[in-house]
Amino acid sequence: MEKFAAIALVAVGIACTSGVVSTGYISQAFADPARNNSESLVAPSSGAISAVWANNGEDKVTQDELRASSGHNVINSLWDGTTIRLFGAKNEVIDFNLVMEAASASAPNVSVTMTNLLGPHRFVIRYAARPTSNLFNWTTTESELFYVRYLQILGLSQGNYGALDYLQEPTFPERAQCAHGLPAGCAWTKRPVANKFYPDIAVPIELVPQFTIAAQRNQSVWADIFIPRKAASGQYIGSVIISANNVPIRTVPISLWVRNFALPDLPTSKTMLFTSYGDIHTRYGDANTLQAMQEQMLVAHRHKISIIDDNMGVGSQWVGSGWGTDAPAAQWIPFLNGTGFTAANGYAGPGEGTGNNVFSIGTYAGMTAGTTQAAFTANFNGWASWFKANSPSTERFVYLCDETNCQSVTPTLTTQLGWWTSIKGPGAGLHTLATQPLLDILPPGGPSLPLSDITSLWPFSQGYGPNQSIDGSSIVDQTQADIVIAADPRKRLFAYNSSRPGEGSFATEDEGTSLRELAWGQYKKEIDRWFFWEATNYSNQGPTNLFTTAETFGAPPSADPSYGMIGGKNGDGVLFYPGTDNVYPAESYGINGPIASLRLKFWRRGIQDADYLALAQAKNPVAVANLVNKMVPSALWENQCPSPATQCTYFYGPVSWSNNPDNWEAARRQLAHIIDGQ
Repeated sequence: MEKFAAIALVAVGIACTSGVVSTGYISQAFADPARNNSESLVAPSSGAISAVWANNGEDKVTQDELRASSGHNVINSLWDGTTIRLFGAKNEVIDFNLVMEAASASAPNVSVTMTNLLGPHRFVIRYAARPTSNLFNWTTTESELFYVRYLQILGLSQGNYGALDYLQEPTFPERAQCAHGLPAGCAWTKRPVANKFYPDIAVPIELVPQFTIAAQRNQSVWADIFIPRKAASGQYIGSVIISANNVPIRTVPISLWVRNFALPDLPTSKTMLFTSYGDIHTRYGDANTLQAMQEQMLVAHRHKISIIDDNMGVGSQWVGSGWGTDAPAAQWIPFLNGTGFTAANGYAGPGEGTGNNVFSIGTYAGMTAGTTQAAFTANFNGWASWFKANSPSTERFVYLCDETNCQSVTPTLTTQLGWWTSIKGPGAGLHTLATQPLLDILPPGGPSLPLSDITSLWPFSQGYGPNQSIDGSSIVDQTQADIVIAADPRKRLFAYNSSRPGEGSFATEDEGTSLRELAWGQYKKEIDRWFFWEATNYSNQGPTNLFTTAETFGAPPSADPSYGMIGGKNGDGVLFYPGTDNVYPAESYGINGPIASLRLKFWRRGIQDADYLALAQAKNPVAVANLVNKMVPSALWENQCPSPATQCTYFYGPVSWSNNPDNWEAARRQLAHIIDGQ
């Protein structure tokens, strides 16, 4: 395995220094597991619901598909035809996607609920619906259900696949490629993805207690199940109950096998996901935005993802006086020391009591743009002193500048780095960060500069020519990473955003396995932290109706005969949907916190896989290395240049990893066996 990554974002070194118990004994009110299982096998007539089945969601089922009703084989790694079969570690969130089909007639007034999962020694993993006013409290339930909403894909995400060109067809997701037998560059309507409604919005089912499945359509309900650390190992049994007009019509058994190990609270695959007070303010309003920011912290933590932001609005026009306060906002403190992730704050789940583990100071140059050397130095010393005294274990850095602004803003990046190296005091030991390509850190044959030329795109399907940034990343980056780290091993390397074929993308129409692969690629290339630029980009070319519009970033769409309405990216910058929407009140659910995307859950699956990888590597490093190379033969710049020495400006090949979720689940099962021998 390579020691260091070739990536598109660089953390520019450092200078001189570096709850409530959720499982318990079952009371006499609960049935025993055997009786629960026998009842769950009863499947009375389902009326207008023609078929029910399940998968893990990574094979995205568009809303028009009637796979089971039309006779297609829907058996998969967690669905054997009658039962949802799951396995997981303690301190892990596992999930499944329940698909209900209505082939002939609409199915009105449908509702879905779930039983407790009853396990060994009379332990229970609970399911309890919550009041809609208390959806961000997990102390009464380990399991959650979500009503899935869909977004229509009217065109391919420009920029997520390198380029929209007939030669790039192999880099597209399978269903975005031309239908079998058709030449590349076919008509948009001949692509299986064209105009289909893709699942992405996971609305807590308490907000949609009953719903209608239209005729010739399906409807998914998603389930998250957290396995607490104190859960007994062994089999847990329960069921999902589907009702119509409040009368049960179908019961689907669940069998969960809890393995005899636990995932760590601090994820192996470290991340940072940006959001901001200013982004969400117009949706939530003055009275509710700070609460929404805090609830986003909880939801992200449930997905093992770390948030960075604009200091809860302090440092912007909305709340406070600026980043010059030299301390995190008061609302941030509980999430740094971990008390915000405890039962006292309604939290239960992965990482209970564990802090956010990263803090960005002056995100996107919010502190350094337009500053003077004296203020720059004072801010560095002030922030460094605060963290040393109050949160020494938190990884922190000053965000010096972003992309092209590193050269166009005053003071420039070069000036700021000069000021940084001359600091006397605690600020000399504070990390700095700038989003720049690795090749430009130490240009071959050029001067030894910390950072120099700029780039604003990293599509990972084009590369670098001789000593020159084009767009993308290449094998040349590996050499550059080695040089940088050899010069100062305390430096850390981050990756920024994503696109095929270097790694899976965040595009709504991409396969669910793509975001699972993201963490595997990060693990393989030993990237310290993965940065995704935005969770709440709610205004692109003006405010976006996020519940009806897939495109969330880029230019206004224009019609293309081969690729549909193009110009932007579907889902880019949006991993949280607003629970309250004052701009589009007809879409508002009236809750003061976010509605998660399914893409956030796919990313969590990969992040948890990386925890499996780390635990298994401690037992059998050779087997793990072989498995990683099998699952991700080429990641990041490995997937780039046809001839690294002479040609690195394009890549037209397919991704190296499987888009079959069953292959990934088989790999997770293999890792679990290495860890616990079962």
